Amino acid sequence: MTKIVTLKSSDGQTFAVDEAVALKSSTIKNILEDTGAVENNAVSVPSVDGKTLAKVIENCNKHAKEPSGLDEKAEVDEMEKWDAEFVYLLDREFFFDVALGAYFLNIRGLIDLTCGKIADMTRGKTVEQMREILNLENDFTVEEEAEIRRKKKCLGI
Repeated sequence: MTKIVTLKSSDGQTFAVDEAVALKSSTIKNILEDTGAVENNAVSVPSVDGKTLAKVIENCNKHAKEPSGLDEKAEVDEMEKWDAEFVYLLDREFFFDVALGAYFLNIRGLIDLTCGKIADMTRGKTVEQMREILNLENDFTVEEEAEIRRKKKCLGI
């Protein structure tokens, strides 16, 4: 008999998932192991909204399935293709929400997948391009940035 775990997002949405799916998250695994019980039969996921949690669960569902063992290489190839499509189809802003959700829930495979895409997105880019891609504010004044560039030039960096 499959045990069901209910996950409750920051905006109050609930998701009933197989225990094997929930255990893809080290955070949830630790909560279940440490407490043995959860409030109102639900594990609260306060840092992840419902839309993001649904997408994270979709990934965990796919990865929680046991391989058939008939053709391991084909199954690995199929999973890699599915993963590539999974991150490719996410728009940029939502992609970062999913990456943060994976980080908060400590889902190693999804962290690796999203970090790989971030590396691909930023590889070979200038600092300014990376700031734009990652939606990061430049916290240096014009003078501070000029000084850093001057020092780097002197050092040959």
